Amino acid sequence: MLLERVDKFVKEIMKEGWPAKDELEGKLVLKATSAGGKVVKTDENRWRGFTQSKAKINIEIGGQFSIFDGVITGVNMKLEEDKLIMQKWSFQNWHDGEYSTICLTIEEPEIGITVVKLMQTDVLKEDRYGNATVV
Repeated sequence: MLLERVDKFVKEIMKEGWPAKDELEGKLVLKATSAGGKVVKTDENRWRGFTQSKAKINIEIGGQFSIFDGVITGVNMKLEEDKLIMQKWSFQNWHDGEYSTICLTIEEPEIGITVVKLMQTDVLKEDRYGNATVV
């Protein structure tokens, strides 16, 4: 059920021309507590189970991570438990050293409902192969 909602969220963003924009914005509402989401974001085994992909996650500021079988790599810039994750992301098909900035804000407006807002800035116009759809 959760993966179906995430899939729908991504497809809706892609209809708007994502990712061939300078920045992206999206919102996902989950029936889950923000504490449960924190565990998925920071625990490699749970991340693997949630996404069915390999992950290496260092939860320190400045710590590096690799998610979705190495398709996305990056560095943690700012972490506020159950509130904010700011990271530099690079995709496998981007030039070395090119990053966008991801900011995930997490709110729990009521018990059992978590709202995750995504803002991605500095999205590349094209990848290392000249493709306009870069992620």
